[in-house]
Amino acid sequence: MSCQASPEGIFTGVDDDGAIAVTLLPFGTEKTYPSRAAVRMCRCEPSLDSYDREIRFDTTSEFVEATIESFFRRNVPIAPNKNAIAQRRHPLYSAQVERKQCMYRLDTMNELWCKFVKESPEMAASITTPGKPFTAPMKFHTNAPWEMRKMFNEGCLCKSCESFHCLRRGTIGACAAIAILSPKGSRRAVC
Repeated sequence: MSCQASPEGIFTGVDDDGAIAVTLLPFGTEKTYPSRAAVRMCRCEPSLDSYDREIRFDTTSEFVEATIESFFRRNVPIAPNKNAIAQRRHPLYSAQVERKQCMYRLDTMNELWCKFVKESPEMAASITTPGKPFTAPMKFHTNAPWEMRKMFNEGCLCKSCESFHCLRRGTIGACAAIAILSPKGSRRAVC
């Protein structure tokens, strides 16, 4: 069905008072309208002029995009504060809102890029910007999760946020000190 808030929606049901519940696509936002007139809904009609577009030769494959996103999900921590919620609105239909818990990026994008190159060098070689091997390419930036935010060196002064910062600073400092003290040929990995 189609309604005023979205070109695509799923009719969920009618309440006892006549209110109509609709699930708006693509975000799956639940919306309740007081009456049928307020919804302004109609059935979706099939498109008569559908066609298949040819795929461009320089398009990034879905496998590469999924690999980059899974890399970010493994290496970027989720916010310790449960109230740190990221939200985005649909660009055309503002009634649709998607909410997720924030992911706080502690490293720069170039540092994450170097980790990605170590994890999957052949895939990184296919998307590297020519002449800039240590700079994160735009494809790496654009395929990051939308809920990822840069972590600033400040917190809300609650126990979980402040201990999170102290833990991160302590881990980096300890790894740097161990790397200086450990012999060069040791087999044990440092952090």
